[in-house]
Amino acid sequence: MSKTKNKADNIIIIGDGAVGSTFAYTLLRENISVSIGIIDPSQKKVAADVEDLCHTLPFTKSCHQSVYIADYSDVKEADLVVITANAPQAKFGEDKDRLGLLQQNVRMMTQITTDIMRNGFDGVILVVSNPVDALTQVVQRVSGLLTSRVIGTGTLLDTIRLHALIANKLRVNPNDIKGFILGEHGNSGFINWSHLTIVSIPILVWLEKYTSYDCYQQLFQELEEYVRKIGVDIFADKGNTSYGIASCLVMITETILSENNRILPVSVYLTGEYGIDGVYIGAPVRLNRQGISQIIEIDLNESELAAFQKSAEILQANILALELTDELALLVE
Repeated sequence: MSKTKNKADNIIIIGDGAVGSTFAYTLLRENISVSIGIIDPSQKKVAADVEDLCHTLPFTKSCHQSVYIADYSDVKEADLVVITANAPQAKFGEDKDRLGLLQQNVRMMTQITTDIMRNGFDGVILVVSNPVDALTQVVQRVSGLLTSRVIGTGTLLDTIRLHALIANKLRVNPNDIKGFILGEHGNSGFINWSHLTIVSIPILVWLEKYTSYDCYQQLFQELEEYVRKIGVDIFADKGNTSYGIASCLVMITETILSENNRILPVSVYLTGEYGIDGVYIGAPVRLNRQGISQIIEIDLNESELAAFQKSAEILQANILALELTDELALLVE
C-alpha cells in the first residue's frame, strides 16, 4: 500500500521480526493517529506484513492511520524511529546474560544508526534491541544526537513483569501497584522496594495487614528471581519475547507523542544523578516529543543506591570493553 499523507505522526520501525511486527499491530489497535513505516532487509517479509496489517485498519479506532513499506530515506520525515532489529546470529550465551549480546549486535546497530543519520533524521530514537542500555549508548554516540533524544526501553518491561506477578500473587489490580525496577535491563537490575506501594500503602505494610505471608524475604527473592529470569526463559521456549515489550513500546510512544507527562523507567544517560555519570541505565524520566524532558531522582535507601551504582559500573565496564576493541571507533571516526 502506498504511503498516504494525513495528520498522523510518522513512526519508522526498523526490524520486522516478532517485536517490530507485534508493536506495529498493537499500536494500530490504539486510538492514536499514526503513519507506520517498516524497514527490514527482507522486502518480501515487510510487504507481506504491511498487507496483513492493512487488513486491520477497518477495525482501528482512529481514521488517521496507515502502514507502508519504508526505506531509510523516509526517516527524514519521522517523528520517532524505533529500532527493534537484532543481528541474525545474536543468541544468549550459557550465562543467559543480555550483555553477552553486545558484541553480536554492536556492528549492526552502528550501521543502522549511520543509515538513519545520513538521511537527515531529526527526531527521537527509541532502542529496543538487547542489551538495550549499552546499545542505546552506542546509538547516541554514533548518531551525535542529544542524549535526551536517544532513549532505550530500559527497565519498563521488567517493571511491568513485576507488577503482573505481584498482582497475581496478592490478588490485587496491577494498576494499583506503583514502583520501579531500576538499573540495567538484565542481571544487575534491582527492585526499588522502599518505594513500592499498593494503593499508596508500602508493600511491607500491605503484606503485614492484608496477607498471610510471614516470610517477606522469601517472597521478595522469588519476585526478584522471576523478573531476572523470565525474559530469557520465554526466549528459550518460543524464540522471542514480543507481546510484553510491544505493549511497553506503545506506552512509550503514546507518552512521547501525546506529551501526557507520564513518568516511565527507560534507558537514560545520567550525568551525576544517583552518583552515576556517563552511562545509559534504567531510571525514571518524564518524556515528551523532544525525548527526555526531566530525569526524576528517587530518594533511594543506602543499599538501593549501592545496587544502582554497581549496576552502572557493570554497564560502564562493557562500554569500555567495546572501546578497547575499537568497535565504537568503526563508524564515528
